[in-house]
Amino acid sequence: MPLNADQLRKLVAGDAVAIRGTATLEPAGGPGDKIFPPTYAVDDKNKKPGPKYAFETRRIDGQDATCVLIDSVQSQANRMEEALQALWTDKQIVLPIVSVDFSSVAPEVGRVTSLTAPHRIADALLRDSLLDGKLFRLSDIGKSFTDASTRNATAPFKVCPTGLVFGLWDSTGPKGGLGAKFQRALAPTTQ
Repeated sequence: MPLNADQLRKLVAGDAVAIRGTATLEPAGGPGDKIFPPTYAVDDKNKKPGPKYAFETRRIDGQDATCVLIDSVQSQANRMEEALQALWTDKQIVLPIVSVDFSSVAPEVGRVTSLTAPHRIADALLRDSLLDGKLFRLSDIGKSFTDASTRNATAPFKVCPTGLVFGLWDSTGPKGGLGAKFQRALAPTTQ
């Protein structure tokens, strides 16, 4: 069933816990045109050097099938975060964002946000920055993030809700590998 903006607002304000969407894609050149999957470099130990495709096993009609990966969940998440960043920058949406502005010391870097940092709010650029003269990690917000867990994700939800959607892991914090870890809620629906 199609979902419009008003229906989406009602779902978000109500008790909906998930929204699932499906899209049928076709090549940019039109139906039947060629597509070119991404290629990846291989290590020097490989007997056949050069770029290779990424493969994964899919279950199709009850059978395992080896498929070339055309697009990954990580790549999709990166594009979604870029879109959210653009909307936030243009003030078209209101969204809690953690950011660090490097413009005065590194103009080429500019502002890094929890939507542009590779590890979201757990990224060193954010967690090791200062907030009101105090290391972010030691601020009230930073401490609440350190104490977050899957049983209580209120702190990341308040300051970085996108981290709960796209996933994050505070692997280098005071709890080491036991730091806040949230598996991405985003899942691919490709077949």
